[in-house]
Amino acid sequence: MILSDENERSFGGKLYAQYALAERDLPETLVLTTKVKMPAKTFSVHPIVVQSALTRAGGNDVACNVTQNNEQSGIDFDRYGTLYEELAVAGPGLQSLQGGLVKGSAGSICDTNYTPTVQKIGDSINKNLSVIQLACNPTDLKVTLGGQVLNSSEYSVNGSNHLTLKVPPACKKLDLSYKCPRNI
Repeated sequence: MILSDENERSFGGKLYAQYALAERDLPETLVLTTKVKMPAKTFSVHPIVVQSALTRAGGNDVACNVTQNNEQSGIDFDRYGTLYEELAVAGPGLQSLQGGLVKGSAGSICDTNYTPTVQKIGDSINKNLSVIQLACNPTDLKVTLGGQVLNSSEYSVNGSNHLTLKVPPACKKLDLSYKCPRNI
């Protein structure tokens, strides 16, 4: 889980040339790096930022942006956390990289009470406990939950190799066995 109170390089690399985004700052770099270093793990991003229309229903968090500008410098900058929000929504472009990114949630840095935001994060993590990143598009998949073999109607595998359980794991031991076809 990643919590952040502002965009990457504060202004998303758009303010000064010396603070331009580097490759390591890009959302797709995080997804690909995680895929390489932790291929069997899923992860989600939950930014608490000045929200853009990407994660805020009804449009940009304009009032929050004004507040942040007044508190920071008084200069009118877009302080929206768009790079982290892109990771939070786990859009098709990032999922097509076949990393372990799953959908997170986002909150506003200007909220006066973070309880609903933290609750959303908890709910999202709980939901994602049913999503498992597989190393490949599996063959001969066998899923056992709490010692009971699940039939294929109780789980699904999507195109980015995420196994999704349709029954909650509920603190039961999960065993997976499958084969990865060889690329010839």
